[in-house]
This record gives sequence, structure tokens and C-alpha cells, in this order.
Amino acid sequence: MDDSFATTLDQELFSLVRAISENYRDGTLRFLEAHFPSFRAELDRAEERVGRLRNDLLAGAGALAEWRSALDELRGLWQLGTELRREREEGEAIDAAEEIELVGAEL
Repeated sequence: MDDSFATTLDQELFSLVRAISENYRDGTLRFLEAHFPSFRAELDRAEERVGRLRNDLLAGAGALAEWRSALDELRGLWQLGTELRREREEGEAIDAAEEIELVGAEL
């Protein structure tokens, strides 16, 4: 997981909490619960959603890092395969040239 991504999410959340706290008046939640009973449930739902989405985003970031790692592994294996074939073909070309030289020396 990319720690800078988690840090960005945390900074955005802390920025929201800071903005809310700047305008929050003591007793506001009690007032809302008393006068608008369903409002607290909406707050709880929204907070749960933020938490769930944060977890989903972090899991996605982890999956993205794993995806990139898998791509790097696949790229490396294909590079190695290409190199092995090139080395083998060069080696066979050298072997063939040596055989031609040996046959020519025998004649």
C-alpha cells in the first residue's frame, strides 16, 4: 500500500473535521437529535460511508500496488526469456562457426 495515499486520505478527513469544528456550537448534536430525530441516523450513515470508502480506497491502492508488482514481474520474466534465447542463439552460432572451422581444418 502507498503510505502517501493513506496520508492524503487522512489529510482530507482532518481538513473536513477541522472545518466542521470551526462552525460547531456546543450542544448542536443534542439539538439536532431533539428536533430532527432522523438527522443523527443520517450523520451515522454518512460517517460509516466515509469509513467504508476509505477502507475500499486503501484496499484498491494495495491492489494497484500488487498489480504493478505483477506487471514488473511479468516484464522481467519476458526480458529474461528474450535474453536467454539471444544468448542461446549466439552460443549456437558460435558452436556452428567452431564446427565449420573444425571441418575446414580437417579438409
